[in-house]
Amino acid sequence: MRRTKRPSKGENHGLSTIIINELRDDLFFLPIDEAVRSSIVCRRWKHLWMNAPRFDFDVKRMEKHLSKHENSQYGELVRTLLHRHSADDLTSCCFKHFPVRFINGRTELDTLVELVVRKYKLLSSLTLECVKQTEPNNPSPIVKTRFQPRIFSSLGSLELTNYSLSHSASSAFVDCEKLKILKMNKIDLVNKALNLILKNCSRLQEFSLIDSTGFKKLRIRNPSLRFLELQSLSVHEIDIAIENLEVLVLENVTCPPNSLKIYALHLMAFHSRCNSTTQGNMQTPDIIKNCSDIFEPYRINIFRYLLTLAIDFDLNNVDEAPALSFVLRSCLYLQTLEITIPVEKSSNSSGDSSDCPHSSRYSWDCSTCEEILKFKSMFWETSREMYNCIIHQLKFAAIRGFSGKDQEVKFEKHLITTACRIRKISIISNSSRVVEVEEVAGLLSLPRASIYLSQVSKQEFTSHGYFLILLAQASSSVFVPR
Repeated sequence: MRRTKRPSKGENHGLSTIIINELRDDLFFLPIDEAVRSSIVCRRWKHLWMNAPRFDFDVKRMEKHLSKHENSQYGELVRTLLHRHSADDLTSCCFKHFPVRFINGRTELDTLVELVVRKYKLLSSLTLECVKQTEPNNPSPIVKTRFQPRIFSSLGSLELTNYSLSHSASSAFVDCEKLKILKMNKIDLVNKALNLILKNCSRLQEFSLIDSTGFKKLRIRNPSLRFLELQSLSVHEIDIAIENLEVLVLENVTCPPNSLKIYALHLMAFHSRCNSTTQGNMQTPDIIKNCSDIFEPYRINIFRYLLTLAIDFDLNNVDEAPALSFVLRSCLYLQTLEITIPVEKSSNSSGDSSDCPHSSRYSWDCSTCEEILKFKSMFWETSREMYNCIIHQLKFAAIRGFSGKDQEVKFEKHLITTACRIRKISIISNSSRVVEVEEVAGLLSLPRASIYLSQVSKQEFTSHGYFLILLAQASSSVFVPR
């Protein structure tokens, strides 16, 4: 009788290396405690979690998550798992915890961060978040931290949420020349600390500052920055001078328009979103006026080399037409245009022109720009106004918040009949108002300037509202409203 060789303890019992790697990666989409318990389900999985390239310690995702009263167990659990982790190639780690207390001048979080950074030399990505309490009346916590100096110097990506960073805390960012991505959400820090952090991260490529407080002036000069996101901020001044910046996102930012300065010669994508119900938020026409040469010929026009433009704009308001007209005329290479029509403004806009455009809240100085006087009607209503980017460059267009009003339909007609290279047009209505089919049915029978708009891919009603999609090919991906 032939004896069958039994697999040794270290073998994978027939599982190939590829399957093992895929299983190991999939395993850590589970909460960390479930991933560890997977070794009980199958003996061959016993060592998978111990060699995982990433750990996600999220108190809210655990099957039996730790309450704030059991928060002391969080640190013990983390230390136990880190000590049992046998691999040296942990590249990503996430700590999501309840508010922690100071013990001997330090928090447990500071100790855990120091442990994982010192132990794993290949660690490149770190996410830290103080989780909001379960009580509805308890505000989102702002936790003070005392990170060790230079503790983040070996990281390539760092995300912080719900912390208070003092001036001394900025020393944790000293020598952060490897840090490429920094995201700060709900951070409280003073101007001096913010300036020092940006100065120490000299090679930063992506920076996001979201819903943060404590500073009143925002001055960003990092020459290697390529992506910049500013969201839900209230400041007195914004001064951005980054020659090679490629993507700029401004969303719900409160700042005096005259105090907004942007110097970006090679901007390729610009995204602007404003909550019109929040008083003081900069509106898109304000940004256009202060970040272009529309009135001052010697000012840098950041829109000239855009490939993507995503803005909120009221197509029904004649007073905003000059700003949109100027941007489209300035964009020589625009390929993607996305316009979101604000619901509140659309409902209040009559669409009637006044005697002079500067009668609106956007004080267009007619004496210094005579051409704006021509816009007593929308530019897409006149055949004399043709823009190179629409005719020869535009490939994708989306209109969100479509309600079927006269000017909205006319703007769509303008795109369909003049854009020669456009490949896809998406019309997405607001779910608060059902758009009648007749309001857009006429668009389907229009002569199309582009040969790529040869068929209608999808028309349907959804919970998001009615949307109509014109595609170049039936196999193209469907545009899903967000």
